[in-house]
This record gives sequence, C-alpha cells and structure tokens, in this order.
Amino acid sequence: MRKGTAGFTAAAGIAGIVGGFVIGHYVVPSQPSETKPAVAVVDQKKPSTAPTPSRPNIGGEVYKVPVGNAPTRGGSAPKVTIIAFSEFQCPYCGRVKPTLDQIEKTYGKDVQISFKHFPLSFHPNAMPAAIAAEAAKDQGKFWEMHDKLFANQTQLDRPSLEKYAQEIGLDMAKFKAALDSNKGKDLIEANMKEGAQYGVPARPASSSTAASSAAPSPSTTSRPSSTRR
Repeated sequence: MRKGTAGFTAAAGIAGIVGGFVIGHYVVPSQPSETKPAVAVVDQKKPSTAPTPSRPNIGGEVYKVPVGNAPTRGGSAPKVTIIAFSEFQCPYCGRVKPTLDQIEKTYGKDVQISFKHFPLSFHPNAMPAAIAAEAAKDQGKFWEMHDKLFANQTQLDRPSLEKYAQEIGLDMAKFKAALDSNKGKDLIEANMKEGAQYGVPARPASSSTAASSAAPSPSTTSRPSSTRR
C-alpha cells in the first residue's frame, strides 16, 4: 500500500474517534484500474470557482484505500466515498452514525457510505455482532442489521441478535447456522488487518471520511477535541 504526501489538495482530513482519542489521516483515491474507487475523492468535475470553506490542517499520511467487497449504500457514481472502520458495541462508533446519516441525507447520490469491521477484543459482543451483520449481508440485509445493531448497542447477546434477525425478516435457520459456525469471521479479521495498515490502532476506531473541495461535508471540516472515556 503506497503512502502519498499530506499535501493532496483535493482530499480533506479524515477523523476517527479512537478509544476516546482522536486520530486524523488523509485519504486519496485508488488508481482507476481498481475495481471500485478508493475512499476519498472521486470527482471528475472541475472544482467550482466559488470560494470554499477553509479546512483545518489535520496532519497525517495519505493512504489509498479500496472499497473492495465492503457493503455500501448511497450513490452509485459518487463524488465522495466514505469508509467507516467501525464496530457495533463501541459507544464512540455509535456517536458517528448520526453524522454519517446526515451526510448521506444532505448530499444524496453524491456520497457513498461503506462499512468495514473493526471489532475490539475487550468488547465481548463486538465480534458476534459483526458476524451477525455478515450473516445478514449474505441475505441481502446488511444495512438493516447494521442499523438495528447500532440502535441497540447494549443488547448484543445471542438472543438479541436472533431477535433482530427475525425483525428484519432473515431466514432464521441460515442465520443461526452462520452464527454457530462463525461464518464471515475471516473477512472481519481481514478488515481489521487492513485498518491497522492505515493507522487504525488496536483500540476503538470509528469512521474515516474524505471529501472533495467541490462538496465539503460537515465531518470533514472539523476535528473534535480529544475525549476521554
């Protein structure tokens, strides 16, 4: 994975809340040869001549992050792609979701949201919840389960996961079999390894985002102060 320079003018800093601390990196697009655009700016239009808001100087390194086979929602040809390395039990990750929802609502088809798993070992229900989300993805309902899990972060035990699966209309026999066999765990662990390559520490990490200068988003123009748990 190549690192670029931090002076890439078309990308805004990405901010992730990590174990109560804030991290920042820059993210730039993948090469056109990749199957999907990388996290960050996918904008073929010339920047608007109108003045754009100034952005904070968020230090860090430039990474090229492919979307890969991660679940996505939003525009099919977005100007901006946001990848969240996140997990379902972490309260800080939960706090990021409303921001991502608002970005999607505000920018519509110009933005795409993508999710990659980063469950933490000291959150005992994070991995089972991630496996449940993957089981739902296999049945075409990842985002329905994603929203259920974030809405119920303190209730992620096995009976609760099965309850949510029923509520969103999954085939329960297939869902239970997936949980029993830890189906999807290899993919989840691969997401974690990938996140670590981009500087996501082995402590809670939430979302990463980048936006073009033509379409700034609220989360890319601010960097929260450090917050301790």
